[in-house]
Amino acid sequence: GHPAGSGKAVMEVMRRGLATWIGGLLLAAGALATVAGAAEAWVAVTRETHPGLPGNEIQFLSPARDGGVWVGTLSGLGRLTGNECSTVVEKIEAWCVLEAGDGGLWVGHHNGVLRRTAEGKTTAALAGHTVSPIVEIRPGVLWALAKERATETNRLMAWAGKEWTPVPGSEKLRAVDLFQSRKGQLWVSVDGNGVLEVGADGDLAQARHHHRGLNVSTVAEDGHGRIWCGFWSRGAAVWDGATWGNHIGDERTSAILTICEDRSQTLWAATSANGVWRAFNRQEWTHDLADEGAVNLLAATPDGRVWVSSQMHGGLRYWDGEAWQVSLDSPLPIRCILQTADGRTVAGGVLDGLHVREGK
Repeated sequence: GHPAGSGKAVMEVMRRGLATWIGGLLLAAGALATVAGAAEAWVAVTRETHPGLPGNEIQFLSPARDGGVWVGTLSGLGRLTGNECSTVVEKIEAWCVLEAGDGGLWVGHHNGVLRRTAEGKTTAALAGHTVSPIVEIRPGVLWALAKERATETNRLMAWAGKEWTPVPGSEKLRAVDLFQSRKGQLWVSVDGNGVLEVGADGDLAQARHHHRGLNVSTVAEDGHGRIWCGFWSRGAAVWDGATWGNHIGDERTSAILTICEDRSQTLWAATSANGVWRAFNRQEWTHDLADEGAVNLLAATPDGRVWVSSQMHGGLRYWDGEAWQVSLDSPLPIRCILQTADGRTVAGGVLDGLHVREGK
């Protein structure tokens, strides 16, 4: 639900095209046999086996403060505790969730935002907008990116305790994505015109404008607090707080969808059409899985694994330091993955619900 210029836009194009190539995925299932390794044991958690799961089309997974997992689906917001599911909000396309510092819960969805207070009172706002993401920039103050569905216009909105209002100075900004660093800085991707670096106070008037004239497809943060920007067909760049350093810089990168860093400090970048890139300690980049096209999922988990799911092969593979190993053998792509505090790995499929792997 975001216009061209952001990683979310690329993923949405891929999502909408799912029905046109699902048959090809089924035919490609046999190709998994060419990848080293045997599949591991996963428990399937679907709407049919666990009626508490709102739906089988998983949009996102987010860790809950109490150790559970928030599960966003095209049919509602759910919670996973162990292998048990419960529906929290039904009949919405859940796009994001935020547990605020005051104990309240905010849910961005296809037709606005829901707020559930710590006392259990629920209110709705921003009807007619697709809302995602929502971030808390300081206690009691939230920002959200809201796309007006009638005009397909994005707006940066702020909540300061009473109602949602446009962020001052954002009316003509054409924001397409919003990222918050661990230090509280906000990075606002602008359609076709780079990113704004906004302080934790949320003052747009004092924002620094980077990469003017470029389409930023994703913003990420590595383990050293450096900010990475991925571009459409321009590779990636890293900000150390003073200067930008260019990386990858290969025309084959297409759009960079995701950038992450694993436990060994190897950096990884997923593309929209040409597999993945990796580099140890930000040095020479190596191209991998180039023949697999779009990468639906690239993520590093605390156990040291780097996970990949592509449109061509689906399922889940992980990098063991030397080769890709099959973990979940399936023709269907996985959209999201996380590891819980107790070591379990939870993956969300585009059509087939959740998959849970016990920790070792």
